[in-house]
Amino acid sequence: AGRARVRGLETEIVARLFPGFELSGSHSYTKGKYREYLLAVSPDPATGAGNGIKQTCTGPVSIPRGVGAPITFLDLSCAPFPFSPKHQFSINARYEADLGDARMVVSANYTHADKNWTAVTILPEAGRGGYVDAYDLVNASVEFNGIYGSGLDARLFVTNLFDKTFYSSSYSQMWVFPGNGRKFTLSGQYKF
Repeated sequence: AGRARVRGLETEIVARLFPGFELSGSHSYTKGKYREYLLAVSPDPATGAGNGIKQTCTGPVSIPRGVGAPITFLDLSCAPFPFSPKHQFSINARYEADLGDARMVVSANYTHADKNWTAVTILPEAGRGGYVDAYDLVNASVEFNGIYGSGLDARLFVTNLFDKTFYSSSYSQMWVFPGNGRKFTLSGQYKF
């Protein structure tokens, strides 16, 4: 059970610098804070009798184990607000041109996300990770529409153009989820 407050600001700007060329950008600032966060931890009968220790905002708490042990509530309200980078921004460039036999669109996108907390059941003081480092990614695409005056469109899209290693979430130092590496996608469609 819990309550939280999230405040933020988003901005976006678009500029058409000359015919066919558009430059845009966006920025978001987010600040989240738990007002209350009680995590219910069920006992694990399989581990047998004894106690485990969990770090909480009010200090270490003993977690009873074994059959018949009660549920324990942990106060994690001081934990960083998860999955909420303080700053995120992107810059996008798009150019369109008529080539006579097709309409070409070239675009590129740069995105940045600040370091953020992604482990929702532990505190940073537990020393087991949980933060995902800031990362920057570049994507690009080129497409041709109406090829030779037909209904044929083709597009090549590259995500993570520079094959940057980054992590989308982490629960501990040993349990991290890497983001996708460089990926090429070729697509086509025909409009009748």
